[in-house]
Amino acid sequence: MSEIFGIDLGMGAIKLYNEKGNVEFLSQVSACTKRNIVGMGGLRTMNSCVLIELPSGKNYFSGPGAHSKATIIENFSLNRFSGSIDMRVLTYGVFSKFIDKFEAMDIPIILVVGLPIETLIGGEFKRTVNDLKSWLIGNHSWKANGKDYHILVRNLHNFTTSRCFFRLRPRLVWKNHS
Repeated sequence: MSEIFGIDLGMGAIKLYNEKGNVEFLSQVSACTKRNIVGMGGLRTMNSCVLIELPSGKNYFSGPGAHSKATIIENFSLNRFSGSIDMRVLTYGVFSKFIDKFEAMDIPIILVVGLPIETLIGGEFKRTVNDLKSWLIGNHSWKANGKDYHILVRNLHNFTTSRCFFRLRPRLVWKNHS
């Protein structure tokens, strides 16, 4: 059994949906140094910005306000879908917000992916799908604002444009997908 989520990997914001609700997360990422973290004056001063710690031990700010915290690192090229640091950090940020808002994800998940139209045209589509599958499918563990998070992505389905994704969303069957 798996739980289905819709994720729109937009250039301006990442959106995550399932039957419980949705979270939208502004596509802002910046790289931290120890000085950035110590100088924050506590996590509460971050507003809605999320401090993501990757398994490598590197830290990044993501979401609204991230640009004001440290060195901006966003990659707005189509290569970001191949698992660039900024895309991973944004994905972990939106899942962290979703889990905090709703509840932990105890079963594997399947992602229905919405992408910018440019990624679905011509020879880019196959490469984009393979790139996404190579880093999104599997176990993911990270920390957000000092709290541990974990998800298991079982598979990716229905790659579509973001516009079609929003039309498809009400018709998705959310539960008991094998």
